[in-house]
Amino acid sequence: MYALKRAFEELKLAPGFSFIVVVTLGLSIGILLWGVTLSYLLLVKPLPYEKQESLFVAKHALFNEKGTNNLTAFTYPGLVHAYSNQSVFETTALINVEDNFITSIESHPILRTAFVTPEWFSLFQGKFELGRGFNEEEGINTHKPVAVLSYNIWKETFDLDENILNKTVTINDINFAIIGVLKQSFIEPKVLGSSSNTKIWLPWDFNANRQLHNDWGQIRPNLHLVGLLKNDVSPNQAEQKLTKLINESWKENVAQIEFFNEWQIKIHLTSFNQVIFGNNQIKIYLLLLATFGLLLIACTNIANLFIARTAKKQRALAIQAAIGARQHHLYRYFFVESFILLLCSSILALVIVYIGIFVIQQYFAVVVPRTEELSVNGITLITLFLAIIMLSTIFAFVGSKSINYQRLSQSLNSSGKGTGIQVSKRIRNGLITIQVALASFIVFLSSVLLHESINIIKEPLGYNLENLYHFSISPSNPELTEQEVINITTNLTERLTQHPSIKSVSRSWSPIIQARNAGFTTSDGKEDYSNENRYVDANYFDVIEQPILQGRTFSPDDIKLQNNVIVINDIFAQQLNPKDNVVGEKLFNPAGTPFSIIGVVKSIKLPANAKPQMRTYRPRTRSTTNFIVKVKNHQSLERDEIVSILNEGHSQWRVSSFENIHQVKTKRLFIPISTTVITSLLSIVTVFISGIGLYGVLSYSIKIRKFEIGTRLAVGAKRSSIIWLMFSNNLIPVLLGMIACLIGITLIYYINFNSIQQYLTSNALTLLVFSLCLIFALAFVACYVPLRKILNNPPMFSLQTID
Repeated sequence: MYALKRAFEELKLAPGFSFIVVVTLGLSIGILLWGVTLSYLLLVKPLPYEKQESLFVAKHALFNEKGTNNLTAFTYPGLVHAYSNQSVFETTALINVEDNFITSIESHPILRTAFVTPEWFSLFQGKFELGRGFNEEEGINTHKPVAVLSYNIWKETFDLDENILNKTVTINDINFAIIGVLKQSFIEPKVLGSSSNTKIWLPWDFNANRQLHNDWGQIRPNLHLVGLLKNDVSPNQAEQKLTKLINESWKENVAQIEFFNEWQIKIHLTSFNQVIFGNNQIKIYLLLLATFGLLLIACTNIANLFIARTAKKQRALAIQAAIGARQHHLYRYFFVESFILLLCSSILALVIVYIGIFVIQQYFAVVVPRTEELSVNGITLITLFLAIIMLSTIFAFVGSKSINYQRLSQSLNSSGKGTGIQVSKRIRNGLITIQVALASFIVFLSSVLLHESINIIKEPLGYNLENLYHFSISPSNPELTEQEVINITTNLTERLTQHPSIKSVSRSWSPIIQARNAGFTTSDGKEDYSNENRYVDANYFDVIEQPILQGRTFSPDDIKLQNNVIVINDIFAQQLNPKDNVVGEKLFNPAGTPFSIIGVVKSIKLPANAKPQMRTYRPRTRSTTNFIVKVKNHQSLERDEIVSILNEGHSQWRVSSFENIHQVKTKRLFIPISTTVITSLLSIVTVFISGIGLYGVLSYSIKIRKFEIGTRLAVGAKRSSIIWLMFSNNLIPVLLGMIACLIGITLIYYINFNSIQQYLTSNALTLLVFSLCLIFALAFVACYVPLRKILNNPPMFSLQTID
């Protein structure tokens, strides 16, 4: 207790030292704890479902006659056939997610709606605040209009109404009786990614794809089959059995479609962990490594501060030695002092962790899975405890080993003249080597991720998204004829073009929405192609400014008459004929209908997507209710303006969606933008902390050679020769640090090549050289700045004292 009280009193006398240590360690430990907490959740912690290791999602892959996989999605009848006839899962469930209007709520909100089979809730242990989930009487082909609400929608929209089970919700003009409300603690399985946040669950029979129940040639990416694998069936065996089951049925049902001759279906089972988290493990490991490296750099700086503080306290330490304090007593003193500082730092560290968790849950929930489970846990606290003990031990060891116990009494007897405690050269060089190695590695790591992210952000898309808006409209009466819809949408288009802020209008989907897949065969029947396909009108290419390379685009007559004409992109054209013009050639769809190629446009890509794909464009029907609007420069458009125009003559219609396409692009680039910001900050913090640490060590090295420098200046040595002498004397630990960095990078390269090869671009070597040069320059500046103070004064100031 006495040692604790004494250490506390002494720290109170050094508020500057205590503040720097507490803040530096608090920030660095806090960042490490945040990284450990996130990494534990994403890499180690089991999913919150029973037998989670046996939960799988079935992926339905189509392979053409060449064995190429271009399509990965289920057909509706194939999915239902697999669900009804499989024998490899204990429990199986289907899910299809859509966004739907809830017309029974006054504001007509669009809510995420999941259509599932009854097994869904038992498969994921769904517990209910009120009521129940679906039962067998509400399974496939029963058409029972019932609904289950999430806790959040019950709270936000229905004010926790206890009589909610006596009410209905109306979707697509069907009244669904509410039969249950899930508990707030229910964690929805993110089968469709982190953005999935279902508000209402409805029976499978009411999903929008049900009209495809006999269409074996159409695939839909939002159809999913999940299941709990039987104990005696391996994933390999399950894949083989499901492949045989679905492939045979599919081939039998598409036998009359020549396009699919020699095509095959293969089923691949993907574990829930893989589906939810994807292939992002390497990024988490790199993040964890970076946070640990940042802590090591901070610890090196703090160790330097402890050494400097120890040197200043030589007289007090000498008195303790004179009255009988042994080496282990001094070690205990340093340990207690370090322990107090780390306890104070831990409070700040926990604050940092809570802030980090809040930021992740508030702003990154769309891209980071399982954020609802993220919290300070036992692993966080154990890591904090270990950090306190280990760092207290390290700082105590550094402090006690930085002094020569035998010289303490000599220092007291000689009144401190000429016997000042000096930090050994080996310790100083070790600190420099550690700082340089860690800083070089972190800066290189950050530079690689930063370079990749900037490339994604700045990569041209092939079209212009500036001043573009997309919106969709839908009628309250779904029984309108196609001609009535055409009349209304045509009238709306005319009124939009008369708006003073609007430059042009296209009746098409947004260009950055994922296109659907299609298939075409060449006229000679020798080549089958699977490609993206988009339906557009005559104004589409002009509105988004997508360049036309050959031929023409669609005319108003092509749209009106639904002519069998097609526009392809340059990638598809290159596949068809790399040398000649393909305009005029014909392609055949799976039904055998011929389409004449009338033009070739430049290929485009979606934001954050890897590369452009082969794509075709076909005339959009005039009854489409999707619009792209291009406004004039320095103008903007609001949803209320569209609502006002729509209400002038068509008040029974409503705006179902409205978005600024450029803002949607920014959201799509959220991950690379976030990576850019985080890696930039990490690099700046690393350089800053490393610079301070190197400055502290090198300034001390120069200070103890102050008399020598003054002597050299007095006998006529040049400034440049002194600068080179001081820097060259510290060059070896700097180079050793860089070599250590290179060794670490090489080890990671050979150990995890498959995981990191995506980052090993042609620029990786350039970035490595840049990182090493930056740290080398930082070391030079850290050496020059304290030396400059001596060089700018007359030599006599350096010769006045030896210490």
